[in-house]
Amino acid sequence: MIALTALFASLIVSAGVNAQAAAGATAAPASGGSKSPVVAILQPDAAQVSGTIYFFQPDPNGPVTVTGQLSGLDPNAERGIHIHQFGDLTNNCTSTGEHWNPTNTTHGSITNPLTTRHRGDLGNFLTDANGDATLNITDVVGGLSLYGEDNIVGRAIVVHTGTDDLGLGGNEGSLKNGNSGGRAGCGVIGFSNLTTFGVVPAA
Repeated sequence: MIALTALFASLIVSAGVNAQAAAGATAAPASGGSKSPVVAILQPDAAQVSGTIYFFQPDPNGPVTVTGQLSGLDPNAERGIHIHQFGDLTNNCTSTGEHWNPTNTTHGSITNPLTTRHRGDLGNFLTDANGDATLNITDVVGGLSLYGEDNIVGRAIVVHTGTDDLGLGGNEGSLKNGNSGGRAGCGVIGFSNLTTFGVVPAA
């Protein structure tokens, strides 16, 4: 299994996989139980947003599941979340680029065929009355992978200040980014040892 983690609010990224993958090699499951954690320091775009996001893909040909807890968002809201091009936080979340879209398609829902969505489109999540959110997203269409040349390791995940219209807004912005608004927080996706955070993925 490969498991990845992204964190917000200047926490540390964490998933146990061979360290060579962080240097640009193809991501592969750790062999023989040997694991070398790779660590990165993250920063938010809006200081109040915090949380941890985990990515799991037990089977290279299976779906990626995204789970986690977020806090510090506006209450009772529907907010967009996407994978962005670059794991570059030199200019906060702005330098993460646009939605990850290696096939040059239009923006859409996570449930759309890959011909009518970005690979990085994850749709929306809901916040509660306290501005907290629990993520549980599975990309059954197969846009995301933690394996192979098109894996998302080293890219960024971005939480937006608005609701993603899923490409149905009828204008250019909708087809580009779902009119999802500004960037509330972001994190670089990287390998880690999940036991550091008390998370032990299922075998």
